[in-house]
Amino acid sequence: MGSKKTAKRKVTDKRGSLSELRKLTRKAQKEVAELLADEQAGTITRTELHTGLECLKQELHMIGIFQHSL
Repeated sequence: MGSKKTAKRKVTDKRGSLSELRKLTRKAQKEVAELLADEQAGTITRTELHTGLECLKQELHMIGIFQHSL
C-alpha cells in the first residue's frame, strides 16, 4: 500500500543567493590583491601571509558551496 501523505515537501532554504556569491567573490579578490601587494612590497611576514591564505582558503570553500547550490 502506498503512502497517504498529501502534503507537499518543504523546501529548505540552504541555497545562497547570487548576490551573496558575488559579495563573497569580491571579498576574496580584494583579500588576494592586498596579500599580493603586501608580499611584493615586503611588508608582510611569512606567518601573516600563511594566515591570510588560510582565511582565503575557507572563503573559497564557501564560494564553492554557493556555486554548487546554484
